[in-house]
Amino acid sequence: FTPFTDTTTTSSAVVAPGNFSDAAGNQNTLGESPMLTIDTKAPELVLSSSLATLGIGDSTQIQFTLSEPSSDFSLDNVSVTGGTLSDLSGSGTTYEATFTPMTNVTTTATLKVLEQQFSDLHGNGNLATEIIMIDMDTLTEPATIPNRPRHRQWDHPDLGTSSTIALTDLVTGAA
Repeated sequence: FTPFTDTTTTSSAVVAPGNFSDAAGNQNTLGESPMLTIDTKAPELVLSSSLATLGIGDSTQIQFTLSEPSSDFSLDNVSVTGGTLSDLSGSGTTYEATFTPMTNVTTTATLKVLEQQFSDLHGNGNLATEIIMIDMDTLTEPATIPNRPRHRQWDHPDLGTSSTIALTDLVTGAA
């Protein structure tokens, strides 16, 4: 018995009466095998992100939705560019992990699972996923202070200098 490929079904075999006999010449009666569960279908996986764009200090949750349960899905199955995945949680058909972008870059991160990276409970290897892309701008540009020379008089009450600093990105950790 060879099941069809790419299918999930149940089956049994039936042997009609009188098709064979034992050594004493007794003919068989109707025989039926127990129901067999057949699964030759490769599991599919959909990746999604809670955010499409990340900036400085951001991270996002990546959802992994499998078409059928897996007991060996892990972060090692995911191909990632532009950042890192951590903190995998979930089981069965639903998993989630945290994506943290690289620092000081303006680029697009990609995440994908190649085929045959994990399997379903029947040993069928997964199909490849579509690539998801996340735009990132974690570039930190140094602040510039304009150099405006001015004449100073020693007897002037405002001996100090004041300047305006224009920042193009979010500044954190400044005192």
